[in-house]
Amino acid sequence: MCRALTSLALLMAFSACSTTGDLARSPIPQPNDPEATQGWQAVRAVEDGTALERAVWLNNEANREQSNGDPEVAEAMSELSLEVRREVLGNDHPMVALAMNNLAIIKNANGDQDEAKRLLLQALSIRERSLGNHHPAVAVTLNNLAVVLSEAGDHSTAEVLLRRSLTIREAAFGKEHAKVQAALSNLVRNYEAQGRSDLAEPLRQRLR
Repeated sequence: MCRALTSLALLMAFSACSTTGDLARSPIPQPNDPEATQGWQAVRAVEDGTALERAVWLNNEANREQSNGDPEVAEAMSELSLEVRREVLGNDHPMVALAMNNLAIIKNANGDQDEAKRLLLQALSIRERSLGNHHPAVAVTLNNLAVVLSEAGDHSTAEVLLRRSLTIREAAFGKEHAKVQAALSNLVRNYEAQGRSDLAEPLRQRLR
C-alpha cells in the first residue's frame, strides 16, 4: 500500500508540472511521506530535464508499476506520458505513436482490449503517415495489433497484419534477422490457432 501511495503521489506531482504551463521546468514540491523519499529523488533528477525526458521517465515507471502488479498506476503514468508528448510534439508525431503503442500494451494486459485496439489503430495511422508504410516501426504496431485481435478471436484479420509485418521486416532486416524470426513465430502461432498446419509448417522450418 505504501508503494502504491508513493507512486500516486509521484503521478500527481507530474500531472501538476507536466500537463500545464511550462512543461520543461516546473517546480516539484517536497513530499511529506518519508516513504516517498527515494521516488522523489528520482523526480528531482529529471526536474531540470526536458518535458520529453519526463515523458520517457513516466513511461519507464509505468512499465515498472505494471510489472510490480499496480495496473491502475501504470495506466495513469502511461496516459500522462502520452499526454506530455502530445502537448510538446503534436498529435501526429512518431513519438506520440510510440506512447500510444506502449499504453496499448498495458491496456491489453489489463483486459481492456477495445481501448488497446483503438490506440494501436491510431498509432498505426500516425506511423504510416509520418514514416511510410514500409518502416520497421509500422511492423511493430502491426504485430501488436495482431496480438490484440488474436486474443479477441479475430485470427483472420490478425493473419493479414502479421503477414504484412513479416514482409516489412524481411525487407528491412533480411530473412535471418531476429526480428524476422519473431515475426515468423507469431505467424506460425496464428496459423496453428486457425488449425492451418499446412501453412504453419513451412514457416516453422525457417525458425532457428
